[in-house]
Amino acid sequence: CTWQHAVWVLRHNASSPADASQYSSAVHICGKASCWQQALLVFSDMSQRGLQLTTVTYNATIDACGRAKRWQAAVSLFAALRCGSCQASIVSYSTLVSACGRAGAWEVALGILE
Repeated sequence: CTWQHAVWVLRHNASSPADASQYSSAVHICGKASCWQQALLVFSDMSQRGLQLTTVTYNATIDACGRAKRWQAAVSLFAALRCGSCQASIVSYSTLVSACGRAGAWEVALGILE
């Protein structure tokens, strides 16, 4: 399954609107394909459709940004996660530290761990 196919299914399945877990899966697939911008678009689309953003979705989006060495975007998403209705998990912290580390932002990563 490619990221294009995953996004197409989300947007064109008229018989059954996509749910939060399907959006999270699409974000994850986009991240694995190094398509961080598409992952952010899927994340944004999920929010615009009124679906509940989950910790899993945030984590997948943070990971997608981290894979692309976009640590600032990952930090922004993490801040939004902490300010929203979801709670950051140990996976959230680990994913953010990894995102910062991949980009060489070690001081930021160490600050997260403190």
